[in-house]
Amino acid sequence: MWSRNVKRMDVECAAVDRKAIVSLLTSSMNYDPWYDAGKDRVEWKKLGLHPKSVEVKTHGEKNKWALTQLALPAQCGTAKSGLYLAEVRSKEVPDGDSNHTRRRVLANVTNLGLLLKAGSASGVVWVVGISDGKPVAGASIEVFDTAGVSVFHGASDASGLLRIPGTSVLLKKKDVAASKEADEDWEGGGRDRRLIVVAEKEGDLAVVDGNWQNGIQVWNFGVQADAGSGDGGMRGFIQSDRGIYRPGETVHVKGLIRAIELGKPPRVPGGKVAVTIEDARENVVLTQSLALSKFGGFWFDLPVSTEASVGDWHIVATVEGQTFRESFSVQEFRKAEVEIRAAGIATEVPAARKLGWKLEADYLFGAPVVGAPVTWTVQSRTHALVFPRFPEFVFGDYADFTSWWERHTDNLELVSDGETTTDKHGVLRFRSEQDKAPDQPTDYVATVKVKDETGQTTSKQVVVAMHPSDFYIGLHTEEWVQAVAMPFAVNLVALRPDGKQVDATVKLSWITRHTSCPPGGGSYGYSDCKSTTDTVFSRDVKLSASGVVTERIRPETPGEFEVRVEGTDAKGHTVKAASSVYVIGKGEAFWSGDESDRVSLIASKQTYQPGETAKIVARTNMPGATALVTLERNGVMDAYVSKLGGSGEGFSIPIKAEHAPNVFASVALVRGRTGAGDKLRPRFKMGVVDLQVSSEAQRL
Repeated sequence: MWSRNVKRMDVECAAVDRKAIVSLLTSSMNYDPWYDAGKDRVEWKKLGLHPKSVEVKTHGEKNKWALTQLALPAQCGTAKSGLYLAEVRSKEVPDGDSNHTRRRVLANVTNLGLLLKAGSASGVVWVVGISDGKPVAGASIEVFDTAGVSVFHGASDASGLLRIPGTSVLLKKKDVAASKEADEDWEGGGRDRRLIVVAEKEGDLAVVDGNWQNGIQVWNFGVQADAGSGDGGMRGFIQSDRGIYRPGETVHVKGLIRAIELGKPPRVPGGKVAVTIEDARENVVLTQSLALSKFGGFWFDLPVSTEASVGDWHIVATVEGQTFRESFSVQEFRKAEVEIRAAGIATEVPAARKLGWKLEADYLFGAPVVGAPVTWTVQSRTHALVFPRFPEFVFGDYADFTSWWERHTDNLELVSDGETTTDKHGVLRFRSEQDKAPDQPTDYVATVKVKDETGQTTSKQVVVAMHPSDFYIGLHTEEWVQAVAMPFAVNLVALRPDGKQVDATVKLSWITRHTSCPPGGGSYGYSDCKSTTDTVFSRDVKLSASGVVTERIRPETPGEFEVRVEGTDAKGHTVKAASSVYVIGKGEAFWSGDESDRVSLIASKQTYQPGETAKIVARTNMPGATALVTLERNGVMDAYVSKLGGSGEGFSIPIKAEHAPNVFASVALVRGRTGAGDKLRPRFKMGVVDLQVSSEAQRL
């Protein structure tokens, strides 16, 4: 306990009886990491606890923080381990300041480390020794709901694992995420699926609450959670033919549904689809039961009355208790009477700092729109270099990117805008200009709006791509995770902006990257990590206009590396491409990362085919750790425990057809104490990576 300018502290503390654990965790204090219950007094009697009072003297200098130790088992209970609740106060601190009047701690004194993973269809509990990081076999495990009812029990196996049913079975919950209020429903976010687990072995007791996931919630890893699926989920798609209709027209609707079960490929469900449509005033205008085709499809038509209310209409389709929604609009609107043609071209070549734009506006019956008010806006964004013939190549410096979606952004920045009118031919010319020419491929997006003499506005958007380089270098390492002493191929190609291959001479470099991070991370949770690089080797490579050039690299040590290729075009502009490669093998690797509980997982490829093996590397420095590897989607599909000899080792995951279209691989790493002091304390880290698996075999 830390204190300042306090000579004495009064401590009330008690051992929490096993029977009172759930009622304590679900009391008004709740012990939710997001909720501060410090201002509420502990109602010991109501909780069935018998506290002891302890007066603790401090020995600190004035205006300096003093650390005081409190041995909970010795001073608050009789058992050497268990769950303890303590509240600390001091008469020297005024009662008026609730933030400093009292502090409370719920502490588990135990050598049993518990990890709970609970999905809708299945889950797992993992028990390890905190002191040594080894799996604990034979631990008695009991799972409770928030009412204190025991819903499952069992014992950990030799790997410290106990597989448990999913929350849809244990808690008998219905689909909550399907309702339109689910996004706003606190319980629908998954807290209504909360489990509490108690484990015991040889007098040692440990507790884990499903709420205790602060910092390792799925959204911390860029993954969305689906708490609404049951033991088996449904995936539905509904579409109307146009999306907007006039009163008196007919809406054509079609849908497609697949049943998703744990560890199985998607299938066409049985039964019928219940369809309901509500108009803009929430009146039910259609209720129908439809049979699914053998492809899982359904369709129907809805004639809209000429007296129909305008606004958003909603379609609700329900299959086996799960609901899917779509909406369309009914509006009084006029068809467009004006056609706009627009084009842009650089007026300052090759800098592309100024662009000229031409707009032509004509009525559909052929006459020009003369003197029409026009507003125009030109914005810019990075042009994503994607060439259909080379879909897996990178054309740019992506050495610091760890996931494919990070490589493509669509952030628009304003270049210029204005207002003017068309001439007697319905034509308008204008220029957009920026301070300096872009040094990377850039899209210029022009949006023009023309108002005709009836007051109707017609808009048009046109995109012009500008390329500062004569050619670009494409790089493909086949897999982002490689092995020590195993040569791997690097495919190279040079392309013009139009996709045609050209000859080029480039420099290929193999670079190692070292990253050091201070203990505890940086300020406000951000890391103060610093990276340095060393070039292992560089060599010249001639690229051919007639095909792809393949170079081979043989890694000698594990760690983080970059494959970098650089060249120069005829204008002297530097062209480069780079990609990260993670090398695994015996020995130690020094991965980037901070000291939080999260770790980045790197997958070897962007997409896998069934039958291939995915290689996963965890970017952290924990040699000798024990790893729990789980494959998850709607629940835990598979789980196994692996021992890491060194931090440079990785994990191999066989990809199966039932993993399509994706499966989430999660790695939890634990390591026991490696020496005296806080710096060598037991450690825990977890990471999640989304493995995309080809579903071509299921394509209709």
